[in-house]
Amino acid sequence: MNYAAELILERGLKVSAVGQRLRYADAFQFSRAFKRVYGVPPSSLSKTFSANTHR
Repeated sequence: MNYAAELILERGLKVSAVGQRLRYADAFQFSRAFKRVYGVPPSSLSKTFSANTHR
């Protein structure tokens, strides 16, 4: 999941693309697994990333 967070935060990949790269069946399953580990959905990271890059 650390790699997933890196892909979202540092490379700006979409949640669905990260889920595919990590071979999850779909974005929903990836999101659930990510939230179990970090306590927040991966979409909250992608929103943070986009907010920081548009300043």
